[in-house]
Amino acid sequence: MRYLKFVILFIVMCFPVLTMTVKGGANTCIYSLLLLSLVYFVFQRKQDAFSFSYLLRKYWPMHLAMAGMIFAILVNQISTSDFFLKTYDTSSRLAFFLPITWLLLQISASDLKLFQWGLVAGAVGSAIKIEWIGLNQSSMPGIIDFMNRIPYGDVSLMLGILSLLSIGWNRRGDKFSVAIKTMGGISGIYASYLSEARGGWIALPILAFVILSMLNKTKLNHRFAIFAIALILMVSTYSFNKIIQDRVHAAASDITKYVDGENQDTSVGIRFQLWRGSWVLFKEHPVFGVGREEFYPDALQDLAKRHVITQQATDFGHSHNEFFYNMATLGIFGLLAILAIFFVPGYYFLQATRHSDRDIKTAGRMGLTLCLGFLIFGLTEAIFFMPAICAFFSMSVAVCFAFVVKRKEALASS
Repeated sequence: MRYLKFVILFIVMCFPVLTMTVKGGANTCIYSLLLLSLVYFVFQRKQDAFSFSYLLRKYWPMHLAMAGMIFAILVNQISTSDFFLKTYDTSSRLAFFLPITWLLLQISASDLKLFQWGLVAGAVGSAIKIEWIGLNQSSMPGIIDFMNRIPYGDVSLMLGILSLLSIGWNRRGDKFSVAIKTMGGISGIYASYLSEARGGWIALPILAFVILSMLNKTKLNHRFAIFAIALILMVSTYSFNKIIQDRVHAAASDITKYVDGENQDTSVGIRFQLWRGSWVLFKEHPVFGVGREEFYPDALQDLAKRHVITQQATDFGHSHNEFFYNMATLGIFGLLAILAIFFVPGYYFLQATRHSDRDIKTAGRMGLTLCLGFLIFGLTEAIFFMPAICAFFSMSVAVCFAFVVKRKEALASS
């Protein structure tokens, strides 16, 4: 571990920025950590305090939740007797949480704090990249290099918020680090703004309220003042920014056209169709779902023939909603799996936010914000449809969770 430690920390620090700027960067990082965990498992000379079996027994709800989607896919394929290994590929990155967390637990909590600078680099890198791609273009393209602009904007926003939350790891009076992390926060929000991803913008006031509610050491009137200032800034940004106004007005217009039956094939209208169609599929296949791969597109074509959705809506590979997509494709097992992915880690992180130690509290806030943020993103996008996003979420949750566990161990032994 003395030799592997620096490689592991390098990956932990680099994966946020590589996720946003390099095609295959997130996948390379998660597979590298998986390989290193296997190497260490084989060649370790002594049994560590956090043995693999101990971690599995003590925190089995976490591991079951992160591997739940794999189980849901397996149940669906058993029900249909059609087995496709490719179907497991994307969700397997969530299941890698167990070996990666075990590997990270072999490193000290203070070393794991390097993750905070990866968050800042990721936020700044995403802002630079999207600014460069949008340069000299009349409108932002639908694909930011290798990633759809909606999840790109969502993850950029999350990187910015996590950069700000990591200020809790600073030494008191460290104004330089606060300035750097504030720059990361602004960069992430700016990248989200450039992406024009409206779903991510919905998360901003909700996350702001939740984060402020977690600042229980701050006086109530101070928290109210901070929230009021944030609210004023958001309202002012909307009032004086034409891009945001146009996007919000376009959404309102799309909803009106859909309700009036004037045009169902607008951006928002197609989402509503896919949600309705997914609900129909879930009611018709409530236990196992219709399946993934070619089964879901075939099911959409059938819905179009039955005039449940329009033909144009069948061109999309998912439901533009994480919950509806898993309900339609994997039935009740898919719904339970996606709920577990958000709420089981969220429970552990919520407990950490109530700890007396400032570092544990900060890691808990970061982890809880990750879970809550991705849950909100999933309301308007199948956020885990992309392997890179699954890898980013899995590794980020693993780092925050490993830090909480290691820090508690250090406090208990001191």
